[in-house]
Amino acid sequence: KYPEIKIIRSYHNFDTTPESLKPILHQLEHPLCDTYKIITTAVSSLDNLTVLHFLKDYSNTHNLAAHCMGELGTPSRVLSPIVG
Repeated sequence: KYPEIKIIRSYHNFDTTPESLKPILHQLEHPLCDTYKIITTAVSSLDNLTVLHFLKDYSNTHNLAAHCMGELGTPSRVLSPIVG
């Protein structure tokens, strides 16, 4: 049904937040995709900053959704719409 439907490619990491999310985005990239979703697990409050900084850098070039899961990830879920 493409192009009437929009395709989302997603990545979920249930264990941690990788130090760099850029390689993950590049692995997800595909010309038919409309949106990319990258969800990680915060094991430290600093993981929120990793995700928010990533959103700030890439949301202007990609239709991107990203945030952290878990109790420590709450700040990224609240701030991610504001950042990107």
